[in-house]
Amino acid sequence: MTGNQIRIKGGVLGSNPSGINENTFNEKIKIVCLKAGITGLETKRETRGGVKLITTIPKYKMISSHTGRRSFATNFDFDGVPLKEIMSVTGHSTEKALRTYIKKQEETTFAAFKAVGERR
Repeated sequence: MTGNQIRIKGGVLGSNPSGINENTFNEKIKIVCLKAGITGLETKRETRGGVKLITTIPKYKMISSHTGRRSFATNFDFDGVPLKEIMSVTGHSTEKALRTYIKKQEETTFAAFKAVGERR
């Protein structure tokens, strides 16, 4: 186990115990998301060769291992976990780098979900 990994239920976060490469994992997670009904349309904005492109695609096609990594960091930041502890898992070397990576709270709707969860 390296400094950027933590032990979790029979595995290590930050490693790939199953031996699946990242491309295969990303293909499989898209299938899982499709089967889970994550099919709403999303607008994707990107710049390629100086040309701004805007496309609309099903959300499941946008999901990847990076989505999980960013969600992990964002959710634990929202829950108040110290940035240094999040950094030890994500591998970011500075708090500044991590802060630019974490989605800003106003960009999320976690507060609404958390309130519902607390009522259950």
